[in-house]
Parts: sequence; C-alpha cells; structure tokens
Amino acid sequence: MATPINHAKHRARDELELGWVTARAGGQTPAAIAAPQGRASSLVSLTTKQIKDADIAHGGDPEGVILAAYWSRK
Repeated sequence: MATPINHAKHRARDELELGWVTARAGGQTPAAIAAPQGRASSLVSLTTKQIKDADIAHGGDPEGVILAAYWSRK
C-alpha cells in the first residue's frame, strides 16, 4: 500500500525525471543536466531513454509524432 511518504518520494522522482526529459528535449546533454545535480550522465541518459521508449511503446500516437517531442539522436 502506498503511504503518503512513499507517494511524495515517487512524485519527487517523477518530477526530477520529467525535468531531465524536458532539458534533453530543449537541447541539453545528459552531462550538462547531471553535473549540477551531482549525478552521473549515464543515469540521466539511461533514465530519459527508458522514458522515451515507454512513451513510444504505450503512448498511443504514431512513433514519429512521439519522437518529434523528444531530442534528436545527434
């Protein structure tokens, strides 16, 4: 059962990861996002990729539409 504390922790993590996705979509690199937070760039890269892949798998829109909202593969 979810407690208010667990819910708050999950919400905080979701907000953090959404910020990472937004920053990447805005052109920031995983390293630039991770450094000020004392996190590894690989964590930001992997987490945001997993979110993007889940959106593609379960988002309901065509893949091209979903990808247009994310970052390029450059």
